Amino acid sequence: MGVSMTSNNFERMKIVLDMIDPFDYDEFLRICDIEKVKPLSLNEYAMKVGYLQMAMVKYSEYPMAEAYLKVIDDANTQTPNQQNGCSSCGGKQDKPLPSLATQAGNLISAVGQHAMSGFTETSKETLEKRMTKCNGCEELRSDGRCSKCGCYMQIKAKWESAKCPASKW
Repeated sequence: MGVSMTSNNFERMKIVLDMIDPFDYDEFLRICDIEKVKPLSLNEYAMKVGYLQMAMVKYSEYPMAEAYLKVIDDANTQTPNQQNGCSSCGGKQDKPLPSLATQAGNLISAVGQHAMSGFTETSKETLEKRMTKCNGCEELRSDGRCSKCGCYMQIKAKWESAKCPASKW
């Protein structure tokens, strides 16, 4: 499942990038209407937002548009069982991520639940408890992603509606 970046998609993403809250689909639709741009469907939008999150975490040193393109390129070249060794832990191999299709489905579900909750975020204390459990979990990879769902847990753990795929929180 390759995702390419056409000029039309890039223009759409510029709108998303300029939004104050990239998880506010209604605001996205409003901006698309103002800018006279055909909006993405909610599912497609959720997947793009997920790629934006990955770009913010993985390529934070790059300008956002360039970081986004790098994540898209990574997704298009990743093999299903690609693993990255962790240099800080003596070369221990990360567990593989689920397929891109599974990751996209997980992301769409999580973003949909987050939207239905009114984009409610956890308290600082709850976030700290969740991340403590994540950091001690064998499913957390060296890149901060969960090998069960593929999500960046520093982002997912902030969402009140989010659930741990390993049922730890």
